[in-house]
Amino acid sequence: MKSQSIGCDDFLGSDKVVDKCGVCGGDNTGCQVVSGVFKHALTSLGYHRVVEIPQGATKINITEMHKSNNYLAVQISDMKVQQAESDCSGHVLPANKLHR
Repeated sequence: MKSQSIGCDDFLGSDKVVDKCGVCGGDNTGCQVVSGVFKHALTSLGYHRVVEIPQGATKINITEMHKSNNYLAVQISDMKVQQAESDCSGHVLPANKLHR
């Protein structure tokens, strides 16, 4: 007896796979690419909302264009703000945990 695979729709024998947009059985047309460059000067100290990443977003890339003394902080819905420090090369070092 030949073994059957399970598709992303959880049906035995289904050949459905997740497309590049994360849609089960999708045709790669459901993606929305969002990009931009933040160029505003922030003169006051404290946290500033720079961008809101929508729920379900994948393949997120945030890049520091020039070395600075700033920190990247991420807040997820009802969670507290969590800082991630940038190393000398501009790569973001992930924070250990998010706190509720």
